[in-house]
Amino acid sequence: MGNMDHINSGDETAIIPVIDMAATKEDTWEDTARPRLPHTGFGGYQPAAVDAAIGDYERRLGQAKSQANSAWAQHDLVVAQQRELIEENKRLAAHNEQLRDQLEQARHDAANSIEALAKQQQGFVNDCRARGERLVQEAQQQCDQLTARAQQEADKTVAAAHTQADQMVASAQQTAKELTERGQAAVQEGERQAARIVEDANRQSEQQTRQAQGEADRIVKDATAHAQQVQAECDRMVAQAREQAAHAKGVYTEYMEKLRALADKLNSVV
Repeated sequence: MGNMDHINSGDETAIIPVIDMAATKEDTWEDTARPRLPHTGFGGYQPAAVDAAIGDYERRLGQAKSQANSAWAQHDLVVAQQRELIEENKRLAAHNEQLRDQLEQARHDAANSIEALAKQQQGFVNDCRARGERLVQEAQQQCDQLTARAQQEADKTVAAAHTQADQMVASAQQTAKELTERGQAAVQEGERQAARIVEDANRQSEQQTRQAQGEADRIVKDATAHAQQVQAECDRMVAQAREQAAHAKGVYTEYMEKLRALADKLNSVV
């Protein structure tokens, strides 16, 4: 199970899962101890040739393990990038709080100047829209990059494993012509090991791809929801500011009408 990081963003708490490694790299490999083959001197296979072939299988198997370890390193890189995204979300939450303070200041300024309020509200709306669009765009770019890197590494791992397996099978088939029945058993074991390598590599690549895609979808969803919340708050503040401006204008008009009526009355008396 992955850990869960909580981030306070205004009135909401976003829960972002953190992927961790379920097992060590050593847990992903079965015991690959070198098989023991008996030697015979009654016209059987040559021990040196068989030992050399088995040693070559072991070397190739070690290379395949190294490639799988590289896939684990890529997994760690994706986790680190995910944590960076969590820190970025924290920064955005702090910035959101700063925007709330700016909204309060805008309310105060609206009571003093209708013209200044109109300019501020328009600038605030433009800023909110630009920030929302930028957040969604940046999140989408990060998700696309993570998914692309994970897919590339997975494809490389699978391709390398297939190549390794094909080479091992071809070498085993060529050597089988020169070995006895006991030597043929060693070739079959090498083929089984190659098949296991391919199966493990395919399973790891599929898992990495699913995790990267899920993380990418979640980031886009969170960024879109955040942008929608910011836009809704902007619309609400604009509507409220317009109502206040209309009310102030009405009061001003009523006051001017009363002054005109009073002036007319005074003029009639004189």
